[in-house]
Amino acid sequence: MSINPYFVTAHPPSAVSHAQKGSFTGPNDVNLVVCKTTRLEIYLLGETGTELVHAENLFARVQVLHLVRPADRPTDLLFLCTDRFQHALLSWDPSRNAFKTEQAGSLEEKAGRKLDENPLSFVDPHARLLGLNLYQGSLKVVPLDKSGSIRMSATATAAMAVQNKGKKRAVMPSENVPSPFTIRMRENTVHSMVALDSPLPTVAVLYQDAKENRHVRVYGIIIKDKELTDPVLEVDVPNTAHLLIPIPAPIGGFVVLDYRTATYFSADGSVRPAPLHLRQEFKIKCWSYIDPDGTRILVGNVVGSYAVLFLHAQQNQVTSMSIYSLGSTTPCTSLVYLDNGYAYLGSHVGDSALIKLTEEPDATGNSLVVERTYTNLGPITDFAVLDAPGQPGAGQLVTCSGAFSDGSLRVVRHGIEINEQVLIQVPGLVRVFACARGDHGAHDLLALSTGAATIVLTCTDGEIEHVETTPLRTHEPTVLLAAVAGTNRIVQVTPTGVYLCDAVSMQQVDEWTDTRGTAIVAAELSGNALVVAYKASIVELTVAAKLQNPRPRQLGDDISALDVHGTLVAVALWNRDVLLLSRPSFAEVARTTLDQFEARSIRIAEWDTGAYVLCGHGDGSLVAFEMQSGGAMVNPRKIVLGTEPVRLARFVREGQALVFGSCDRPVVLYPSKSGKLTYSNVNLKSTADVCTLLNPNFGGEVLMVAKEEGLLVGAIEPIENIHIATYPLGGEMARRIAHHAPSATLAVLTERLEDAMTHEEAGFLKIFDDATLEVVSIERLAPTETPLSICILSTADGAEQLVVVGTAFVKPTEEEPSVGRVLVYRVTPDRVLQLAIATTVKGGVYSLAAMPGGRLAAGIANRVQVFGLPASLTGGAKLEPICYHAGFITALYIESRGDFLAVGDLMKSVTLLVYSEAARTLEVLAKDPAPSWVTAIAAVDDDHILAADANCNVYLARRNAGDDADDAATRKRLELCAEWHGGEFINRFRRGCLHPVSDDGAVTPVLITASANGALGIIAHVMDSRTFELLLELQRLVASQLVPVGRFAYDEYRAFANERKVVPMHGAVDGDMVERYLELDPAVQANMAVALGTELKRADVTAEDLTKLVLDLARLH
Repeated sequence: MSINPYFVTAHPPSAVSHAQKGSFTGPNDVNLVVCKTTRLEIYLLGETGTELVHAENLFARVQVLHLVRPADRPTDLLFLCTDRFQHALLSWDPSRNAFKTEQAGSLEEKAGRKLDENPLSFVDPHARLLGLNLYQGSLKVVPLDKSGSIRMSATATAAMAVQNKGKKRAVMPSENVPSPFTIRMRENTVHSMVALDSPLPTVAVLYQDAKENRHVRVYGIIIKDKELTDPVLEVDVPNTAHLLIPIPAPIGGFVVLDYRTATYFSADGSVRPAPLHLRQEFKIKCWSYIDPDGTRILVGNVVGSYAVLFLHAQQNQVTSMSIYSLGSTTPCTSLVYLDNGYAYLGSHVGDSALIKLTEEPDATGNSLVVERTYTNLGPITDFAVLDAPGQPGAGQLVTCSGAFSDGSLRVVRHGIEINEQVLIQVPGLVRVFACARGDHGAHDLLALSTGAATIVLTCTDGEIEHVETTPLRTHEPTVLLAAVAGTNRIVQVTPTGVYLCDAVSMQQVDEWTDTRGTAIVAAELSGNALVVAYKASIVELTVAAKLQNPRPRQLGDDISALDVHGTLVAVALWNRDVLLLSRPSFAEVARTTLDQFEARSIRIAEWDTGAYVLCGHGDGSLVAFEMQSGGAMVNPRKIVLGTEPVRLARFVREGQALVFGSCDRPVVLYPSKSGKLTYSNVNLKSTADVCTLLNPNFGGEVLMVAKEEGLLVGAIEPIENIHIATYPLGGEMARRIAHHAPSATLAVLTERLEDAMTHEEAGFLKIFDDATLEVVSIERLAPTETPLSICILSTADGAEQLVVVGTAFVKPTEEEPSVGRVLVYRVTPDRVLQLAIATTVKGGVYSLAAMPGGRLAAGIANRVQVFGLPASLTGGAKLEPICYHAGFITALYIESRGDFLAVGDLMKSVTLLVYSEAARTLEVLAKDPAPSWVTAIAAVDDDHILAADANCNVYLARRNAGDDADDAATRKRLELCAEWHGGEFINRFRRGCLHPVSDDGAVTPVLITASANGALGIIAHVMDSRTFELLLELQRLVASQLVPVGRFAYDEYRAFANERKVVPMHGAVDGDMVERYLELDPAVQANMAVALGTELKRADVTAEDLTKLVLDLARLH
């Protein structure tokens, strides 16, 4: 069977790579610009903190980011350079609230050795140039004119002219500004590089010479001559010097930081006060000016300690320095001082944070307070997939996230959390209502309706109490209870009639019943207009001091459901008709007929992006109609939620009206970012009804939920597709994880950094309860023993599941570990670890995989070894070596599928092995002969292996077998049937899905991916080749409609690229691009459907069908 991959992002990258402050969106705005490698986020700083203004996914991996303020610009420009050395200069277009690409081009050179680390870069303080160290021994200089324009080379200008044909010409730089040029440098190994504030553009370079001694040189940059001056300053610095901080004018100069000291130099070296000795080894990693003159600098080190570095100056000359410790919090990769004591910590290894610097330390000695955190899943080193509670068919991830002191386990699930505050036992509860008795606005009167009666409660001072005496009808169920706006009246509707009560005296003042005694089946209140439905009739009553002006209308068939929204009335009939009527005349606006079932519940949902008529069915499904401006109901879309009847109810969250779908798998329906209707599951097993409870004693805005066992009052989390819960590890970082199902636990390998300077670590195996994530058992590994791998292994008879751990002993004198261990643990009934087997091996045990029959495959150094379990696990038992296969560089990853083993090597790509029980041997079935630095693998089936590499590529390798293989050599070679650039450094593939999909969907989820940047992805299989072909063409057409930010070309970005080759993406569909179809104008969508039908020679392609298909695909995440 062929595999048709469909990949899509389930959670965007969250690890911060860059952050800067400036005025980007307006001259008077203070913006925080945050980059997460492939994603840009623009925040606006306000009185209450930071507010997200715009977010954009890029077709590039950003390695350099700077805000630049040219002399003739009122706002900053944003300069980007990617890992492929493409550059772009962006501004903000306030008319579109979007990025505008001012210029774009390439800084790539035909010759030169790329740096092993990320490029170094700087911006001249007067915006005359940018400097980049992209290649070893070279400085790329990008001159800027006063408007911020870059003069392109002749080749780049011609290419841009072709790209911008027919568009408005960009403003070109002045003639006296040269195009970007390269200057050769004597310094090959550069550790830091900064621009100094001088009349002539000047750069200070911290470098290491061939003898591994470190020095600083200061050069002037002569733009006209495209060369450096002779060194203005040459000084020797300690060999642990690693960072330069430039000091603005009028003081000028720079600070050199090493592990133990901070030393100031003027630009010419004439001023050099005594070095500042730090109290401890404090490797400063990032910094930000507090004062514009640089006399106070906020600094942070690699483990999350922060301080203020003071430069004491007289007559603009530094005389001494001092440092004041602030305390510790999350380590950051980007540090930005914002204003008024606030700073942003952008982290790659933990949650980013907004902190407030305080004048006085707190009880713990900290002079900083975390005001807000920004969730970051990265780096994800491993994860396990469990069944999500209350969501059959959905997966719940437990990730090993973070590093150093910010290590944690994160529970990630699709859907929305409702945090229980109160649970009242009321068996048989089916409806809930809440309203206010008076004009104070707080809901203090609750009605709980069962199938036969109503229970009335009051809610005061945070207590919910039962009301014994009330004018409300408690001997029958309630159809509606609501306060009437602008009056002091409360209306109750029951099957027998409408009853009006005074909200102050709580006395009944009026009632209305149908003269024929027909039972009321539904009622809704809009303003002071009450519409009730009974049998085949509806009637509108005006609610004032009394019930007035009954206006009936016959509908010709019995009514099953009713809703009122403004002047529109939606009515569902038992004959499957759905009507839209206009109040107060009840004139028919639109009518449609449902295909299969009548609607048991109906709601009109209207948002800024569109309106819908939602019909809930008795079989657990709903149908959503788009409601056009004239009221016509079009483009019905069926959504299967569960198997029990669906009741739809509006509720309010943060001022926005949303729709809750109650059934055995409840959901919240809301508009997506593209404006289309979407929904997310709720973490409850089954609900019957909901309503909003507005009461300050319960947090202001909570949800009342009717469940089979009673009333739940709880706060609803933000409406997001992905919910994340954090479980810190107390200063440890999780490396590997496996789920031990029999004991309902998670086995996690963790490490703790004992000494940040010597990198001494301690390793642990910990057992966590898989529901509460509480530690239930701990095993500490031997000194210098590092945990590397873990798996769950069943005994040959399947009677017991064992936890197997692979380790290595790390010695400073060894480049690669020469000794490791395979440790086999039992988990006792009371969930305690017992070491059963400890086998020493030659090399680190990088990977483990369980095989049938109690066999274990281990990747040990350069070989794959198969072991067997002994007959008894007692009395010094050892693993039985069965066979091995060598020839790898390092066997980092093993995935088993029966007797097949997929092996991912450090450099030699992927190999497919097979174990023969009869011969007790491992044989190579097939391999990819091309080199590849593999970072993750997955055995999709017996013939397909999916792999990710260190260049952020993903490829699907297929074994040639059967009639397709002409000779033995062909059968031994893996064919690459799909290749693409994913944009993320993937650390792990796992089988599973985040969201249950229907059996008749276009795709089936296969794998979940996790990356170093905290991104989660889904890789699915498109089951039908015709659909796969259609999606490929749709992807191409959608991409052709987009104008990418930075002019980073989509096809170039998705092309598979490594040191050997560049291949256009093939054999896979980019779901992120396909889903952008939903953002296009309807006219463009219609034209695209026509183009698709013509290209594929299919007459059945319509814009409506494409929309349904893409919306169904979006349900994957």
